[in-house]
Order: sequence, then C-alpha cells, then structure tokens
Amino acid sequence: MIESFVHLRVHSHYTLSRGASKIDALIDQAVKFKQPALALVDEGNMYAALDFSKAASAKGIQPIIGTKLWLDIGESKKGSVSLIAQSPKGYARVCSLLAAAHRPHGDNEGGSQILPAAELEGDNEGVVVLTGGQDGVLKRLIEEGRNEDAKNLFDYLRYCYGNGLYVELTRFGDESAKEIEVENKLVDLAYNSGEIEAVDGSILQPVPLVATSECWYATPDRHDAFEILKAVNTKEQLPLLNDNVVARSDRRYHLRSTKEMKQLFADLPEAFENALLLAQRCAFKAEPRDPILPPFKTEGGRSEAEELRAQSIKGLNERLEKLGISNEARKQYDERLEYELGIIEGMQFPGYFLIVSDFIKWSKEQGIPVGPGRGSGAGSLVAYSLQITDLDPLRFGLLFERFLNPERVSMPDFDIDFCQDRREEVIDYVCRKYGTEYVSLIATFGEIKSKMSLKDVGRVVQSDDFGGFNFLELNELSKLVSMKGPVPLSIEQSYKDKDNPDFKTKVDSAHKYKVLCRHASTIEGLFRSQGAHAAGVIIAGQPIQQLVPVGWDNDKNMPVSQFNMKAAETSGLVKFDFLGLKTLSVIRETLEHIKQTTGEDIDLSSIDLHDPATFNMIAKGRTNGIFQFESDGMKKWLRALQPNRFEDLIAMTSLYRPGPMDYIPNYVNRKTGEEEAEYPEPVDQTKPFLEETFGIMVYQEQVMQVAQVVAGYSLGGADILRRAMGKKIPEEMEKQKITFVEGAVKNGHDENDAAKLFDVIAKFAGYGFNKSHAAAYSLISYHTAWLKCHYPAEFLSALMTYEMSSTDAGKRMAKIKEDMDHLGIKMLPPSVNHSFPRFKPERDEDGVQVRFGLGAIKGVSGAMIKMLDARREKLFDSLLDFHKRAGGLFNKGQIENLAAAGAFETIAPNRRAAFDVLCFLAKEKKDPTDQGNLFGNSIEADVPSEISGVEEWGNKVDREFNAVGFYFGAHPLDAYIEKLKAAHVKRFNSLRIFMIQNSIADLPQKRLAGLVEWAERRTSKRTGKPFVCARIAEKSETFTVNFFSRDEESKLDRIRVKLENAKDSRVPVVIIGDVVLREGNDMSIFGNEVVDANELLSADRGPMMVRVDQTAILPDPTEQRKMRDINERLRIKTISEEAAEKERNAIKHQTLMRKCEQVHAIAARLRQDENPSSVSLKIRVATISDAFDIELPGAYLVNMAAESALKSVDGVTSVSEI
Repeated sequence: MIESFVHLRVHSHYTLSRGASKIDALIDQAVKFKQPALALVDEGNMYAALDFSKAASAKGIQPIIGTKLWLDIGESKKGSVSLIAQSPKGYARVCSLLAAAHRPHGDNEGGSQILPAAELEGDNEGVVVLTGGQDGVLKRLIEEGRNEDAKNLFDYLRYCYGNGLYVELTRFGDESAKEIEVENKLVDLAYNSGEIEAVDGSILQPVPLVATSECWYATPDRHDAFEILKAVNTKEQLPLLNDNVVARSDRRYHLRSTKEMKQLFADLPEAFENALLLAQRCAFKAEPRDPILPPFKTEGGRSEAEELRAQSIKGLNERLEKLGISNEARKQYDERLEYELGIIEGMQFPGYFLIVSDFIKWSKEQGIPVGPGRGSGAGSLVAYSLQITDLDPLRFGLLFERFLNPERVSMPDFDIDFCQDRREEVIDYVCRKYGTEYVSLIATFGEIKSKMSLKDVGRVVQSDDFGGFNFLELNELSKLVSMKGPVPLSIEQSYKDKDNPDFKTKVDSAHKYKVLCRHASTIEGLFRSQGAHAAGVIIAGQPIQQLVPVGWDNDKNMPVSQFNMKAAETSGLVKFDFLGLKTLSVIRETLEHIKQTTGEDIDLSSIDLHDPATFNMIAKGRTNGIFQFESDGMKKWLRALQPNRFEDLIAMTSLYRPGPMDYIPNYVNRKTGEEEAEYPEPVDQTKPFLEETFGIMVYQEQVMQVAQVVAGYSLGGADILRRAMGKKIPEEMEKQKITFVEGAVKNGHDENDAAKLFDVIAKFAGYGFNKSHAAAYSLISYHTAWLKCHYPAEFLSALMTYEMSSTDAGKRMAKIKEDMDHLGIKMLPPSVNHSFPRFKPERDEDGVQVRFGLGAIKGVSGAMIKMLDARREKLFDSLLDFHKRAGGLFNKGQIENLAAAGAFETIAPNRRAAFDVLCFLAKEKKDPTDQGNLFGNSIEADVPSEISGVEEWGNKVDREFNAVGFYFGAHPLDAYIEKLKAAHVKRFNSLRIFMIQNSIADLPQKRLAGLVEWAERRTSKRTGKPFVCARIAEKSETFTVNFFSRDEESKLDRIRVKLENAKDSRVPVVIIGDVVLREGNDMSIFGNEVVDANELLSADRGPMMVRVDQTAILPDPTEQRKMRDINERLRIKTISEEAAEKERNAIKHQTLMRKCEQVHAIAARLRQDENPSSVSLKIRVATISDAFDIELPGAYLVNMAAESALKSVDGVTSVSEI
C-alpha cells in the first residue's frame, strides 16, 4: 500500500492573474506534507521551469515540469490537457507543442494557448499526458453529452501518447451529482480501454487513472487572494461581509495533505497510488547549459578566430588611416589589438564579436544610426576596429579588462544603441540571417506592486458597511505610498515608514482604508502580466523551442522565450541588447534637416571635440535637449564648472549620480582653481592616472590602474578588486586588502601607507563609474550640443518632433520653445497648407525658423498622410476646398483642435468661424464643386452668416494650449508683462544675474510671476514638517519655490489650493518670497505668499477705456452681401451714387454699433459696483471722420482675463487706463 502522494495539477503565480501563491510557498507545503515530488503545470506556460527545478531540488523535492494547454473541441469551445516532461527529449517535445499553441494559426492570434489537435501527432517519446481536471477536454465533452466525441478523442490521445496517457480525476470533496456522473464515465473510458497493439507492434497497457486536486495556492488562508485576483481580472464586484471576502463557493484550491487526498480517493486507491508511480516516471528537471551560439559564416573557409583577426586588422587600418596616426603611435595600437585578440580567442568568443559586428555593419550600410558605444564595451580596440564602437579607447584611456576579464570568465555583453525609429529593421535582419526559429525576444513579468494592488482591489471590493472606493480616494491613497527611487515600497513598509507618516495617517483615518490595505497586501508581489524585454534579443545555435519554452509576442510578431533574462542565459541562450535611443533618431533627423536647408553632409565623426562655441553654450547651461545634460541640477553644475574640454563632460556624466555627486563641488573647485588638487600617496604613481580628474577617483578604471601600478595587480585582477570593493562584502574586502598591501610592500611601499591607500581606493571604488560608458555617452552629448550650437533651427525641429510622443510632451516642448525664444528662432504657426506631421526647419526673410508640426496637435496624427496626399495636388484655398478634399478625414474634435491651434488661418483668419463652418459643412454633408473663397460669392448660399460671421474665440491662448499642450504662439504672460514690471515683479534670471554681479547672498520679499506647472504637499526629511513645493514657469525659465509655515498648517493648505486652482485656470500667479543665491549660482526661493496676478494688478487700476475703431473692423459675410447688392443695383442704375453711399455708411454704422453692443455685453458681466478694485469704464468709438465716447454706468472689475475678452471683439484696438 502506497502511503505517499504527489500533486500533479499545481498552478503558481506564473499562471498570471489567477495563481495566488509563489513557487517557494508551494514547495514548502510539499515539504511539510512529506510529499516527495511536485508537478508545476502553469496554464499555457513553463515560465518557472528552471527556477522551480532549482528551488524544489534545493529542498529535497523532485520537480516535475509540465504545462496545461487547451485543445479545440469544436463549437467555439475548448478543454484542457496537461503535458508533462519525463526526459530531456520529452521536455523538448513539450516546449515544441507549447510553441505551436502560442503561434498564430487559423483564426487564433498568437498567444491563444489553443493547440490544434493535429499538432499532437509526432514523436511524443518522453511525454506524459493527463486528460485534464475541472476543465479537462474529455470532461467537457462528456458534460455536453458528446460521449462519442469523447471516446474518439480518447482513442486519438491514446494513439498519440500510448502508455504516456492518464485519465485524470479531480476531486475536492464537494462534487455534485452531475460531476460524479461525468467522473464515472471517465472511469469507464479508462477501465474499458484494455490492452491493444500499437501501430509499431508494441503493446499499449490499459489507460490508468490518476488522482489530482486542482491547486491554485499553497494554504487555505490564500483563498481570499485567489478570489481577489479573479475579481480584478474579470472586473467583477467582490463583496465583503464583516470586512472579509465573501467566497463565491465553498470549494477550496489549496495544496492538500496526503491524508486528505487519500480520503478523497478512498474508493479509487489505484488513482491515488498512480500519482506517485507517475512521478517516479518523471525524473527530468531543467538544468543550466553552456552558451550556445550559431556558427558565423566566414570567408574562404577561415575559422572564426581567423575571421575575427582578419576583420580586426583591416578595420583598425581603416580607422588609423582616417585619424592620421603616426607610425610611432601605431605600435601601441597594434600591441593592444594583438593582446585583445589573444584573450578573445583564448576565451572562445570570436563568434560573439563577429555576430555583433555583422549586424552593426549592416545597420550602418542601411543608414541606420548606431550609438558610439554603451557600457564597458567601448574599452575594446577590437570592438572599435570592427565598428561595434566609435570611440578610440587608447585616446581616452579606456581598459579592455573592464569589459572582458581573462581572470573572470563570463560572456561578453555589448549593449548597442540604435536609432529608435529603425531598431526593428535590425532585428528583422537578424531573424532573416539566422532563421526565425533561432531568434526570439525575452520574457519580462509585471509584478503587482503596492500602488497597483491598492487601486486594483479598491476598484472591485464592495462592502455593506462602507460601500466601495471612488477614483479620487484610491488615487490619493496610492500617491502617499513611500517610494525608493522609482519603486514603491510595500504597503507594510509604507505604513511603518517614519520618513513618510502621511500614508499611515491616511490609513488610520478611516476603518475602510485598513480593510483595503489588508486585502491589497495579499496580492502584492504576484505577477499580473507578461511582456517582452525592451532590448534583449536571443540569437541561438539551435532552434530555441528545443532549448526553452517559447511563447509569442503579438506586438513584435515574433517568438518570445518564456524564461526571463537570467533563466534564459542560464539555459544556454545568449542575449544581445538592441536598444532604441531617441537621441540617435534626433541626430539623424537633424542631419537630414541640415542637408535640406544648407546642402551640407555633416560627418559627426570628423567634428572638432574642442569647439569653443559649443563649450560656451554648455557652460552657460543652455542644455535643453542635450543628451544627459538637461536637468536643472546638471545645468547648475555646468554653469559652475565652465567646462572647456571633452574630459569635463565625461567627468560630469560620471559624477552626476547619487553618491559621487558629493564630489562635484570638489571637482568644480579644483577645476576652477579655488581648491588645490590632492593626490593620494605615492603621488608619483597615483597622479598620472588621477590628474585628469584633479585627484578625485571618478572612474572604475582609475581604481584598476592604481591597483596595478602600486600593488602589482594584473588589470584582470584589479577588475576583481574593483568588483569586490563595489559590493562591500567585509570578508572579501579583508582578503583583497591583504593581497593589496602585500603587493604594495613587494613593490617597495610602506605597509601603513599601502593600507591607507587601500582605504582611500575603497571609499571611491563604491562610487566609481565606468569610464568607457561615460566617454561613449558623453560623445553623444557633445554631438547634440554641437548640432544645437551650429544648426539650432534644424536641431530643435528634430527635437520637437521626437518630444511629441513623450509622456510629458507639453512640458518638454515648452522648454524647447523657451530655447527658440532665447535664440531668436521663430515658431512658424501650424498650417494645413504649410505644415507637415513633423516639425520642419523653414527659411523666411530672417533665416531658418521652425514650422510647427501638425502631429503635435492632439488627436489628429492619424489622418495626416491622407491630408498631405490631398494637399499635394495644390494648396487649399478656402475652407470649402479643405472640406471637399480633406474634411472627411477628421472628426469634430480633431477639427476643433486644428482650428484652436490656428491651422486654418492661412485660409480663414477667424479660428472660431473656421471650426463652425467646417462643422456646418460636415453636418450638412456639403460637397460643393465650387472652389471659391469661403467668404466670396460662392459661399453665401451654403453657410449662414451667423455661422461664418461668428466672433473669434475670446480665449484663443487657452484653446491653443489645450490643443497642443504648451504655449507656442501667444502666452498668457504676454498681457501681463509690462504691468507686472510696473508692480515691481522681477524675472527669475534677472534676479540671479543681479545677485551674482553684486555678490548678494539673499534678497527678502521679492516678487516673481509665472504659471503654475505643479504644486504638492511634501514632508521635510530633515525636520519631518510639512511644506508645499511648486514649479513656476515664466516664458523662458522655470523655477521651484518652497513654502514653509512654522505654526499654521492651514496656511500651507490654503497656499496649495490656491496654486492648484491657478494651475487649472492657467492664470498667472505672483510669488512673494525670499531669494537665496547658493553654491554654483543656484537659486532657492522660499515663498511667503501667493497672489493671483489679476488681483494684484486690479488693485492698482484707474478708470479704463475700450477703443473701438471702425477702420479695424473686418467685413463679415452679411455686410459683404449687402455691399454686393448695393453695387449690383448701382450697376443696373436702380439707385443713385449718393443713395448708394448713404446706404453703405448706414451698413458700416450698424456694424460699428453691433461691435459696441458686444463690448457692452462683455462689460455687463464685469460689473461689480461694490468691489473696491472696480473702476469706471467707457467706450471710445472712432469712426472714419470723428470719435465719440459712450460712458457706461457703474463700476467694472477689469482684470487681465477681462481685457483679453474685450480685445477678442473685432474692431477693439486697445483696452487701457485713462
């Protein structure tokens, strides 16, 4: 009698959004129940095969690897089977079937997990098949009364799998009569199967029964998590009773004990016993493998090593010839190349270098921009010779051992940056060259973190006690979760975080938040989704589905390894990183623009790396759009540093990070001569390596070089030392210190001095940066800076285009517009006649400007290409013409945004009229053949005058902002600037210059103004007290202001609300506060008060006058029609010239008075007789021959918004104080 049991239907959290326990918890339960093995059959995947094999083996549990797949049973229905690997051959077969289930086939998209039945045929040696549990394929057919279909499928499965087939019986102890009836029929199928002779002459034994119990989580207490996951996944309401989840049924899906399972199958002991016997057949577990690369096709039968050598020598010769390197200097290049080739050949990596070089050379031949290098690979001369990198490692003192260390054997790893737009072309090339079965993406998994779990659970729970949660409640609570960098802490950690008491305060404020946190924490750390690694691509030497399980990525339309990056590499798959870098796309487009505007072909590899104009721009902090140097903090230090050499850029790239940032002031002061450079002893041996960085160990390479010279390390050994120092493992550090000191003493140094030097190195080594990476990325930074400096319009056009798709596109494009204003480059407005989807440089009488790209107008990009096709015939000459040829491409919202952005102004100056007319035409489905001007003769019968003659929008600036996300034409501050100056409001940059020039450290109670970008309440890490932080945008600068309050928290709340209201209304605010000039000429602003700009300026106003000028009124269609009627009557002589002139004057006077009435109507809304800031108002009416005033009764609050509304009336030429 067998007394042990093995669970064969276990799902982990890798069955996404359903499995409610992690692998370790499931294994621990098996250990607890003394069950010798455990089968993991996650649905549609074997994501965890390797990790599960390792984890189970480590705890003495035999891992059984398999998966659950769906079979199509017709009538749009499906049933499951479990496939289990008995052997390596069986594992490869299961992987193959899994791949077939995920590949697109028939009507099924990729990833459907439905396996065509025909795929089951083939060599199935080493594969065990279970007929499925609750949703088993045979069970489903029997439930539907399709008994004959069930028998036929049973026979087919037996034909395919022979003695590997088991009839699976799944029980929970609460089976219904219907379920028992179905189970009896399954038992009959097995019992009636009998011995038969197979096609190959072998004898097939009767199909055995096997007992299972569906397991979705480890322990009974995880059932709530299972219910929550299911509700979140299906978006169904999850009821709570007494704060606990109300289960949908009493059925439980935990890992049951052997005793429980024996009781469940007391009537079928053979099924119980067969579970263990089946497990004994399955001795396979996923194991690590050595890397498997495809062979590289070489020239003339050369070996890979010979091919690498030949290509490297040829490539180096070409590089050095272009650089003009002398024969004397050539020797060190040859020696370095020989040294690197020896190591690469010895480590058997020539094929890897050749594969990478091949797809990079192909990319460059196709005109696809490739980055100059990334990571430590830029330290390799072989890589430079093979065009893998574009940075001379000898010129910049870069070390090969930092990339490939002969004393620490591991795969080399080139990360390659490609132009973002054309990265997919390179991957397609690799697929064609090596075959689609040999190339795949790599799986990644989306973990449910605290913020997500709170929102997910909050959306579905429904309590009789407190109801549910609305969006604002969930959003507010999730925002309070503590963060560690970009990663949120867990709910429990956030609750205990003393640096962020706001989360705990909120949770404690209401019982329902405690309930929410309790349930949300149960699904934290589980997986919700599977995606593909952003850059990683596998190129293998065997079909990948023979090595690891493979799925399908519908977005990329190619296979994806179901193992994550670490598991894939452990399994012998080699990852190549194909990264898309937006900056390379910007550079490419800039070069294309330069060719278009100047005819020049710029070769960035030949530009001067010491260009004074470029460094002057960088030193001024004018680095918006410059790769890596855009942040405010970086700008501050660049202004302080005043860089004038490429090495300064490398240093700043390396230092501007948490940790080493503390050394930036020392670097700046030593560079500018305010502090003397200091070098650790022995100075004569450390100074040569540290002089470039003024005695500061900025780079990991410097640590390696000092260790080599002082303590006799090889560079490979020094790299191991660097790694040990970086990890700060005490035992390893102690061992390395002994080695270092002994080596230094052997080289004639004092033991105490050597120990001190080791400590100095150790301090810096923890922060040191990879110089190879910093140098390569600084080269990209320099290229963008050089282009911006010398071809600003072309560069900013390209930059604008690529910022259109950024998550914070509006803010980023506003910064670029600031640069354009500073450089005197005009933003030519969007135009359906002159704009393209992308921003383009365009020449006018003042030089090269930037034409606005229509793709930046919200929601219209999809119709752009067809509109351009229509425009290619000829430009649009009227709204009717646009409506006929392109109007049908856009919906009402898109037309509104085009009009709001001013895209129709070349054919219809009135934006609102353009919108209303096009909407009218669309509604009326007009399709006139007449192509005349909208406001000409042909339109009068089509568009009523009340539509075509409508007044312009009064809030044009705000509508413009809403259409594109930033102010590109007029700016809300434009109407305020002169008046703000009169109210003693200063510009941010003018205050900074004044304070620097006059050596003033602080200025109290200064006024600054701008628009609020954001405002939020924060807690000071230093004092633990709350404060409000806000970002304020002037037209060409932005600054941060902090508001503190010693006593009144209510004041902070009032300030925050005021700032947030101003942000929503887009009304400028005036900040009154203290300005402090800090180190590096950085400014801090401590706000005391916030005042609405309208309030501030209204308080100082005197009587106001609105001037309406008859000569400034544009004729509307109604007036034009009447004038044409008079002209026609005059032509046929039914009216005299005198009478005609009298009628004309009467019409003009009527129009003039109508405009005055419109002014009066707006003024009526401004009347506030009791407001002390209100003033008297009159209308000055200027006719062709004279002028007169209309005095309005009462008092009016004429703020800046009111001014804009009054000025929007056609004919109003000014609104001013009397």
